[in-house]
Parts: sequence; structure tokens; C-alpha cells
Amino acid sequence: MSDLNRETVLVRNQELVFTDMDGEFIMLDVQRGLYFGVGGVGSRIWEILQQPISIGEICQLICAEFEVDEDKCLADLLGYFPRLLKNNIVRIL
Repeated sequence: MSDLNRETVLVRNQELVFTDMDGEFIMLDVQRGLYFGVGGVGSRIWEILQQPISIGEICQLICAEFEVDEDKCLADLLGYFPRLLKNNIVRIL
């Protein structure tokens, strides 16, 4: 997934069943029988991904809400999203 960049537009997989458990999201892929959980900033990212949005826009929102340097945030997001894509949690539009 090295082709991810600021302009890449992502959206969460609408086929996943999910619930909020005290700020942590638990997602279930019914077709594959797998579940995943995210907390902290990951939960906020899951909320943001309700609508299609670019990685750069996600970075701006995270930087505004959390004390993080933009370059560090972007690097972290570019390292985080390949795992979500691999597990079919998010999709590239």
C-alpha cells in the first residue's frame, strides 16, 4: 500500500457491523467471522471515516483535536491505514 498519500480518499467498510463500547469501537466482519477493535485516536478516525475523506483532511482534523505534529500525524496515518485496508476495515475510493 505504498501508493497511499495525502490525497487518497478513504471510507469505512459499510458492511461491517460495529458498536461503541465506552469509546472503543468493536467491528465485526460477518462474512469472514472476524472482529476488530479500535480505541483512542483510532476510535476518532473510525468516526471521521463515516463519510469519504482524504488522508490529508483526516490528518488536519486529528492535529486540531490532539497535540500532534502534522508531519508525525501524516506518517502515523500512512502506517496505520495499510493494516485497515488489508483487513477490509476501510476502502479506497
